Amino acid sequence: ARNLKLTIFPGSPLAKKPPKWLMAGSLVETSRLFARSIAPINPDWLEELAPHLIQRQYSEPHWSSKLAQVSVFEKVSLYGLVIAANRRVHYGPIDTIISREMFIRHALVQHEYLTTARFFKHNQKLISDIEKMEHKTRRRDLLTEEQVRFDFFDALLPENICTGKLFEQWRKQVEQKQPNILFLTKEILLQDDSSGVDGEQFPNFLMQGKLKLKLSYHFDPSHKADGITLRVPMLALGQLDASRFEWLVPGMLEEKLTPVDQRAA
Repeated sequence: ARNLKLTIFPGSPLAKKPPKWLMAGSLVETSRLFARSIAPINPDWLEELAPHLIQRQYSEPHWSSKLAQVSVFEKVSLYGLVIAANRRVHYGPIDTIISREMFIRHALVQHEYLTTARFFKHNQKLISDIEKMEHKTRRRDLLTEEQVRFDFFDALLPENICTGKLFEQWRKQVEQKQPNILFLTKEILLQDDSSGVDGEQFPNFLMQGKLKLKLSYHFDPSHKADGITLRVPMLALGQLDASRFEWLVPGMLEEKLTPVDQRAA
């Protein structure tokens, strides 16, 4: 302890084969510092026997979707001697504020959480629909920032909710009176300048005669699937009119017909 260098007293029965951990009744310094009246000790006992002397350090708080809680690595030491290193423990009782923030951000905002709750599926679908509209309109500014969603849940959840277990207990109780209290809405998720977006201008299907062909949209200029992809059954290839596909979809006609120099202006 405290980086002391000592020697087991030669008269001790443990001198020839010293244990890894030992406790000495006294330290006597003559030619060297000798430990006397020694006995082996299990380091696992120390946390219970000397809690007032134990030091704990915490690092790397992280969200665990499997445990539905924030975990952290704990280092336990006594006078500089490491009793346990990188022990994974629950961070909630240690720092409820940080744990609650991480729970909201990871579980409810980023959906890193396993639950069958109706609000969860509703919110995921609503966000997915807006993200699909961003691909269709080739914009990245329709969906509000994550902080908006964080603020929504932060205003609802009590201060002690920092784990999935506590959240489910609270949710089931509060939903009895307000079933849709955790439901996000388009008003919350859409930016203010998105009111002019018309989903009908970007259809999911294209009619070609009697054929109903599926359209998919992807907005990433660096990706090979950037733009609109039309899925056509192999047997229907001979029934397509190539000139029809020069018109794209209604939502892209204005850009297609506007001269490049006018768009730049």
